[in-house]
Amino acid sequence: MGSALWARADEWTRPNSTGSLQKILGSSRFADLDGVLCDRNSADDPSFGFNWQPRRKVRRAELVFGCLRNFAVGAVRRGVEYCLATSWQWKFVKDYFVSFRLIDLLGIPIGVLSQVFLVGLVTWPFHLLFPEKFDPKNVEKRARDLFDNANGIWLVVLVIVVVFGAPIVEELVYRGLIQGHLRESINKIAALLLTAVWFAGIHLQIVEFPGLLAFALVLGTCFHFTNRLGMSVVSHIAFNATGLILVAML
Repeated sequence: MGSALWARADEWTRPNSTGSLQKILGSSRFADLDGVLCDRNSADDPSFGFNWQPRRKVRRAELVFGCLRNFAVGAVRRGVEYCLATSWQWKFVKDYFVSFRLIDLLGIPIGVLSQVFLVGLVTWPFHLLFPEKFDPKNVEKRARDLFDNANGIWLVVLVIVVVFGAPIVEELVYRGLIQGHLRESINKIAALLLTAVWFAGIHLQIVEFPGLLAFALVLGTCFHFTNRLGMSVVSHIAFNATGLILVAML
């Protein structure tokens, strides 16, 4: 029984054998053991914790320990590679179109101009028709109430949530999830429009609806042409930051 076992181990250590360690481990780094055990001269490898010698001088205990150790290291290495290749992070990035390029910084002027000019422009006709309801003070009331009620550390929290947290989360949901997957089943333009209406309506503020709808169309257009969230996220951050600055200054 023992002779048969060691005969099998001897077969595994042959370089041209179908059971070779080099084929089992699939790595030149760990397959070096294959050569060391086959009467090849090699330098001592301190990474194994002891000095390897050609096979004729290797004791059976060292042979068993070395084979098991390197087999285990190779298995762990392959497991890590598999986990990295199939991890949920990569699936998340792909499914939600999470990507950024330098050109996405164009979202900064897009967001600033949308806050300063676009919102007021699209709200103006409603102000003419319903002057009291769409008074500029009513349009900015919610943002001003949030700012006025935030003091000290809560002001820092408000800035983090409004300027960074909300834009990132909302873009992941509305552009990455809703628009990104609606366009797989319906027309891309229809997906853009439906997502924009959904985005504006979910805020449940009639006075803010025209401006939010217009800006949502801008965000949807950024996503539509770039096929990634980078530019829409940057635009949304710039939009919210500009609005907070205007509230603080006026």
